[in-house]
Amino acid sequence: MIHANSPRRTNVRLLSLLTGVALTGLTAIAQAGGPPPGGKPAMSEPNDKAEDAQAPKAQSTSTPTDETSAPAEVPQFPFPSARVAAVDGAVTLKLINKTNAVINYQVVAGTQQRDLAGQSEVELQGLPMPMTLTYQREDSGLLRVVPRSTEPGVLEVQFEATTDFDVDTKALEINENGSVFLN
Repeated sequence: MIHANSPRRTNVRLLSLLTGVALTGLTAIAQAGGPPPGGKPAMSEPNDKAEDAQAPKAQSTSTPTDETSAPAEVPQFPFPSARVAAVDGAVTLKLINKTNAVINYQVVAGTQQRDLAGQSEVELQGLPMPMTLTYQREDSGLLRVVPRSTEPGVLEVQFEATTDFDVDTKALEINENGSVFLN
């Protein structure tokens, strides 16, 4: 005869609870784009008296010297599309329009809004970092932007027509470290 509170049934319930907690935590991490900056995801433990006595020991594995000896670089999501090394704190942008449409662009706090004719290019020199470049096709079409560093201090930015909403962007940002992000 099996009793309602048999150890086997309790173990199955505990295993089900732990599996549900783990799956919920992993789903949340996946939807958020990755683990938190600390590296390991935080998961709540079920309230079990036998495990409560062990929980503080398991959570106190990191020591203050681990955190202060080498500061961990916080991962940035998404990853940079390119990197450019500044020369004397400035970069040159070489904008190349491979579409047949006019592209309106502006370096925020650097230039007025300008037009880049279809199938043409322009060089913007001496732009301080960090900086943001905004752009849009005059006909409101979608743009695929391909940034690449061609030499120290020079970032080539190619504008291509696309029909893919997932690759369309409106701004290019270069942070103080030279990482290039498309938004």
